[in-house]
Amino acid sequence: MSPAESDGNRQPGLIALCVVMLILAVVSVALRCWSIWGSRTHKFGYDDAFAILTLPFIIAESALIFYWISLGLGRHSATLPISNQLQGPKIIFAAAYLYDACITLPKLSVLCFYNRVLRRGATWVRPTLWVVGTLCVCWLIGAWLATTFQCTPIDASWEAVPDAKCFKQWKFFTGTAAPSAILDLIILLIPLPLLWSLHMTKAKKIMLTGLFICGYSVVILSVGRLITLLKAGSALEADLTWSTIEYICWVQCEGPISLMSVCLPNIMELARRLGRRNKQPSTCALSLSTSKQTASDLLSGNRSFRPIEEDREAILMDQYSGTSNRYRTQTTIEATRSVSERDSV
Repeated sequence: MSPAESDGNRQPGLIALCVVMLILAVVSVALRCWSIWGSRTHKFGYDDAFAILTLPFIIAESALIFYWISLGLGRHSATLPISNQLQGPKIIFAAAYLYDACITLPKLSVLCFYNRVLRRGATWVRPTLWVVGTLCVCWLIGAWLATTFQCTPIDASWEAVPDAKCFKQWKFFTGTAAPSAILDLIILLIPLPLLWSLHMTKAKKIMLTGLFICGYSVVILSVGRLITLLKAGSALEADLTWSTIEYICWVQCEGPISLMSVCLPNIMELARRLGRRNKQPSTCALSLSTSKQTASDLLSGNRSFRPIEEDREAILMDQYSGTSNRYRTQTTIEATRSVSERDSV
């Protein structure tokens, strides 16, 4: 047992986590906006809009958690005034709407990003993205409706009402967490078959696959939140301001890390531009293969997926262009040399 738990106060750790996650979300969006503003090729799209729109919901949800901490979240309910204890269910009710938006908007951003970079891939990609996107929107609407009508009458969700009927809190949370985790897993798997059809070495395919998996690591948080709920069970409601801390930690991490994940391609592109700003182009840099350009540009969103046949055609065109340029250069040098020899004679 940690010192914070032994003295009945888990607030310092929770405050630190909330502050770090809030900073992470703000910095991620700021870097994404910087990358978009400084890019000559990136066009503002729906993926950018959904990512930026996520931030206000994260800030509002974090503000509610900070307010709850000020009322005693992180301490045992028995040590708090009754008036403070009564505020907890109200905060949970309001925060649920914000949290559902926090984890749905990044999903839609990822799907729009996939549409940007994979739209020229296999024919099944676009219908799949539409179906998964529709499921995400349906999940959000369903979660909001479930939050609203979890109790009959509705105000029984935050105050004692005679003869009220309510879902068990942990069962309600589990019922919304499980489909969300499944959707995250589906979104993670969508691009993997296409990545392995790119015209590049096996090692690069493995590296690119690993980057996509790491980039959408929020699926780990979704599963972790679900496992925490299943382990806690009905004990989650026993001491509302104390027994929910572990679950709230997962909740506070999921939204910001999900937002950071969808901003990573833009952040990577920004880092690449800043890294080469003061570098002069060299022969080595100009001779990079098309497969290398595809790997980096695909991750940054500046280049869409192309089937292997189109990549081969591009490579042949590059080779033809390079051969033609070398032939022109050689002809010019020989002509200049001939004129110089004639003048000297």
